Amino acid sequence: MLAAVPIGFKRTPDALHDLENLFYDNVSLTDLREALVLAGLGHLDEVEAQLRTWGMG
Repeated sequence: MLAAVPIGFKRTPDALHDLENLFYDNVSLTDLREALVLAGLGHLDEVEAQLRTWGMG
């Protein structure tokens, strides 16, 4: 089952497409996920909020 995507958030294929257009190059799904993890480490409050919406904590 797919998790609901909050309003204002992009699904992975949409984000991947947008970044490929931005960089005029192919972006691997692995690179996208790694970048998202690293960016998330700088925004732990948002990560915490997302985990809480999934019933953690």
